[in-house]
Amino acid sequence: MTVNKKESVGYGLIAALAAVLIVIWAVMTAISNNARDHSQRAESLKRARAVSVLPNGTEEAWFSYIDRRLVAAIRRHGDVLLVASQGDDILHATTFVSLNMPFQISCSWPLGADVKFGQGDDAVEVPIYGVMLMLLSSGAETEPQLGVDQESIAAQKLSENLCTRISVYMQKIEAPSSARLAPVAPGAAEYQKRLQAGFTKSEVEEWKAKATAKFKSAGFSTQEINEYWGDQEP
Repeated sequence: MTVNKKESVGYGLIAALAAVLIVIWAVMTAISNNARDHSQRAESLKRARAVSVLPNGTEEAWFSYIDRRLVAAIRRHGDVLLVASQGDDILHATTFVSLNMPFQISCSWPLGADVKFGQGDDAVEVPIYGVMLMLLSSGAETEPQLGVDQESIAAQKLSENLCTRISVYMQKIEAPSSARLAPVAPGAAEYQKRLQAGFTKSEVEEWKAKATAKFKSAGFSTQEINEYWGDQEP
């Protein structure tokens, strides 16, 4: 092999090695950048989820919105409930539900909340807010802005408070006709039920105190809370 050929082969090997090194450098740089971006995104998400306070006015806007949605979706009609099972009583036929039918309330972000009457294939689900409501009813009122990450501490606390408002509404609307005429406050009825179940008065009072704290957190006024318990304001 001549000197020129040897030099040519040497240059070729050097060029190939340089190309390989460049590719390796590019790959390592990309990996490093991706790792840094991932770390930054993770840190940003961590900070977003650590937010524990909602923007001013957000909680009040959601409380008002939920109250309107409940009235639109679930109404008392004599001894039955008239519910908008698809989330919009304008676009979809309403359904009659017996007052004796058991129900459960589900609340979470981003799915939202719904009230489910009965079980199995015959269950009637009533979306109150969230993804299912938006999918099933294009005519539903637009939800207020949340202003924080849906998995943040603030959002989860709001979800709990909204669930409490839904629960109190259901207790009031499902009160027996005699109680609605008497009236016997829902909280007073539950208080007596717990005493009759064998709980001591101190235990029931402790339960009432915790429930009252939840109601306050859920935005109910002192008057509304007193009405729920059947207490007279001092």
